[in-house]
Amino acid sequence: MAVHRAGITCLAISIVYGHALAMAPIGLTLADNFLNGVVRIGDTVDGSRGSGSIINKWTGANGAMYLCILTADHVVADHPANIAVDIGSGTNAASTFADPLLPGTMYRASGPVAAPNPNADLAVFGVTFTGTVQQFNALVKLSVGVGLANAGFSVIGYGNTAALYNSNGVIAGYQETAGTYGQKRFMDNTNTGINPAFSWVNGAITYTFEDYQYVLDYPGEPGEGFTFRGDSGGPFLGAQGVISDYGMSVKTDSIGAVVSFGPVGTVPWGSIDHGCRITAPLQTWIGQRCAAVPEPASIAILGLGLVALLRRRREAK
Repeated sequence: MAVHRAGITCLAISIVYGHALAMAPIGLTLADNFLNGVVRIGDTVDGSRGSGSIINKWTGANGAMYLCILTADHVVADHPANIAVDIGSGTNAASTFADPLLPGTMYRASGPVAAPNPNADLAVFGVTFTGTVQQFNALVKLSVGVGLANAGFSVIGYGNTAALYNSNGVIAGYQETAGTYGQKRFMDNTNTGINPAFSWVNGAITYTFEDYQYVLDYPGEPGEGFTFRGDSGGPFLGAQGVISDYGMSVKTDSIGAVVSFGPVGTVPWGSIDHGCRITAPLQTWIGQRCAAVPEPASIAILGLGLVALLRRRREAK
């Protein structure tokens, strides 16, 4: 079985799991700049795609601008040193991924650094922001918080779109449209349960985390949606700062989970989707990892310190 890596089309003959959204296109203006806190993530080696959230931004001592990004670990798992970010919205061809990874700033919850949950599908990393000052100021920081239990939420992402499909003359669910990654969209849904020990396998990694589940019901209200490939790592946003668009209530703050795992392709009503819930220990871990993201000057100083230490040891021998 092939396992989804955000934004890739089917890799094998069997079922492919992953994420994309049957969502509405974003119709809000840049004045509603919480949208600018959600970014596209690209693997510059194999072209796979995902989504993520800006959870911190700062200007370094050298005047350069930096962002700290939260996403799903499986989005970055294949080539963690070759990840870049794009803040645009449009077709896949328009994705330039001009904002590169800061070397040495990839922190993955699938490794030993995540004591509270060493196999959570979460990652935090830093990027150098290459845009203008005006763009930088428009990028908002989304807050990371514990919540969303038995609550409505919004997901914002860039994954493939989907259309309703018929089965024997009856509308039966959504059919993913391949190659449509890149347009920022959103959907609403409601949590239907929390599994404290959900797991799924992605290559050599078995992710285990507190699962935030929801079901694709027959659309009873505007905005009922689902995620597909390319939405992995996008935020589940809670009820703070609710605004209205396309007749839907779009939540704008408080990330309570990130998009992780679910069916793609043909998705019938009743399908279950999964998010990696941000528990209190993981919230602390995310904050610590983001605070640990240094700017390049700091990395250089650390390197010089290590060289000096090694020289002293050699001289002492």
